Amino acid sequence: MMRRPGTRVSFFFAALFAAAMAASLATLPARAEDSHHKNHKKEYWKGQPEFNVGESRGYFIWGDQEGFHVRWLSKGAKRTFSGNVTADVELNKFTPVSRDEKDYIKQNGERTIKWDARAKEGMDGFDFRPGPSTKALKFELYIDQKAAPTDEVKIGRNKTRATSVPVVINLAADELKDANIGKVETKK
Repeated sequence: MMRRPGTRVSFFFAALFAAAMAASLATLPARAEDSHHKNHKKEYWKGQPEFNVGESRGYFIWGDQEGFHVRWLSKGAKRTFSGNVTADVELNKFTPVSRDEKDYIKQNGERTIKWDARAKEGMDGFDFRPGPSTKALKFELYIDQKAAPTDEVKIGRNKTRATSVPVVINLAADELKDANIGKVETKK
């Protein structure tokens, strides 16, 4: 029987590649066993976080029995806050919370809320209620025309921080999507 040259070498590299892939996949924790995910509470987005006008800065997002609330504060520095919230189905009872008539904070169709607001002091934002069949909310957040720094995005009573922007809140599973999950940090 005649062998083709390089067959052993090709087989060797294929086996080596398969072993390397198996070893690297084995080091990844299964989602159910991921300690970070395991310690993360459901409905992390519930409850108003503590913040103080003039002392706090960034975005604050929370939900409660009235719906969802988005606020931004600049801690005295002149900044531009912009972005949009998009849902997979309708958003209801939209109400802007703004101190300046020049701010653009509007519902754009049934599924999107957009804003572009300048802030130096005080607090601006809006409230809305997701439709009963809403499964996910996507928050695209910008400060001074750049993606908002993750340390300036606080979610819920415990000020859960996302590791990336946009932030997606999956209401169907009551959890932050894996790509955006951040450690829970409470600031007093």
